[in-house]
Amino acid sequence: MSIRVLIVDDQAEMRNALSAVVHAEPSFELVGVAVDAVEAIELACRLDPDVALLDVRMPGGGGPHAARQIAKM
Repeated sequence: MSIRVLIVDDQAEMRNALSAVVHAEPSFELVGVAVDAVEAIELACRLDPDVALLDVRMPGGGGPHAARQIAKM
């Protein structure tokens, strides 16, 4: 069984680098990529990832805000 991962960062370079790391690990499955906290919350609700990698500072409230909202689900 794979670990379902959601990546959230407002910088394309970081999203691409993290995606490459996730794709390189056979036990991980990349289920979604978001560019801000609002999209992160929406995708987490819809995709139900096991892990969300969140940027601390990004539009829409940042990683801490997104983490609090995702944890409530």
